[in-house]
Amino acid sequence: TDGDGVENHLDLCPNGVQYWGSVFEDHDGDGCRDADEDDNDDNDPYLDAEDDCPEGAVGWSSAAFDHDGDGCHDLQEDEDDDNDGVSDDDDLCPLGMTLWFSEPASDYDNDGCHDVAEDMDIDNDGVLDEFDQCPRGMLGWTSTPLNDWDSDGCNDAHEDSDDDGDGNPDSEDDCIRSAVGADSHTDNDGDGCDDYTEDNDLDNDGIASVFDNCEGDPTAGWISTISADFDGDGCEDATEDWDDDDDGILDVDDNCQTSMTVNSDFDRDGCDDETEDWDDDGDGVPDSADSCPLGMINWNSDSDNDIDGDGCMDSIEDNHVSGKVLHTLRSNAFMTLIIGSLTVLMLAGMVLSTRRGRGRSDFADQTWSVEESMHPDSSLTPETPEKQVRDLSDLGYSPEVAKAIVENEERARRDRN
Repeated sequence: TDGDGVENHLDLCPNGVQYWGSVFEDHDGDGCRDADEDDNDDNDPYLDAEDDCPEGAVGWSSAAFDHDGDGCHDLQEDEDDDNDGVSDDDDLCPLGMTLWFSEPASDYDNDGCHDVAEDMDIDNDGVLDEFDQCPRGMLGWTSTPLNDWDSDGCNDAHEDSDDDGDGNPDSEDDCIRSAVGADSHTDNDGDGCDDYTEDNDLDNDGIASVFDNCEGDPTAGWISTISADFDGDGCEDATEDWDDDDDGILDVDDNCQTSMTVNSDFDRDGCDDETEDWDDDGDGVPDSADSCPLGMINWNSDSDNDIDGDGCMDSIEDNHVSGKVLHTLRSNAFMTLIIGSLTVLMLAGMVLSTRRGRGRSDFADQTWSVEESMHPDSSLTPETPEKQVRDLSDLGYSPEVAKAIVENEERARRDRN
């Protein structure tokens, strides 16, 4: 009727504007000219005024094909089905909530999912927000054991100050990548290493556990040094170690508590005999003057037990002094006799030197008196020199001294004659 090329039974405007061609001016071919007659050019459920695709796909009517109700067919025309500003290709919720626009405040990771209503991983790192210690953390990465050891949603290199989540900051953690959940294990020294599986120094004193003698009750913050732990046994010298140089001699009995090496210690005084100990048997006589440098121990040389001070115990070690002589020498009466005899000899010598020419007989009498006092039971006839030497030796004189005394007397007799 109106000459638009659309038969009246198909023409929604049979009496409409005349003499125009529907091919170019009637998008949906409904017989109504788009420009001035048709208010829904594509004949979809939306009027042109509300249609983002007014000349879009035709022949559809269900809202199921237009999620956001923008008049654009989701499968054929609409590149943002939920109209949130994120194209469907980048939208993790392409058919998500409508009537909102993606921005940092509502969609932190710009994934097209509303943070409050739709997004369970706001920063899109692969860790759900309920387990994510950094729910609005760094963007553009995905959590893996390589970059997020404890899977806490915090990037180890940029966000996480405790990579293994054991409660020890990485700056104080000797095992920054411990087995996850190590805080439920034992870590007595607080170094971040599990005592049973990782820590080879349980008290963190610098001494490996296999060499440490004191790990049961660690002192926080104490480090073994040569000044605090001389023998490096992991025990603090001042409070724990009763043998600082580890030579087997307790410090209370050790005369060299910081010996470097003790190869031999005869008297068990803690001093190395070769380099430190100048009295190896500890008898009070220096080795240089000790005739028994490795002799009896646990005694001190004095006039009662070592009359000649040679470092040999008279009763056990000294073969030069007999028991009979010791008894005689220690007798007060004998000592008085010796002192008196020596005094007489000295006086006799003085008289002899001044009266040699005129008083030889007097000197002989003096000498004979001395000899007689030493041998009160002897006869007036002088004994043989050998007998005199033996007698003097029995009194404690060494054979050499006894022989010298006898020879001096013999020379004096010859001079008198």
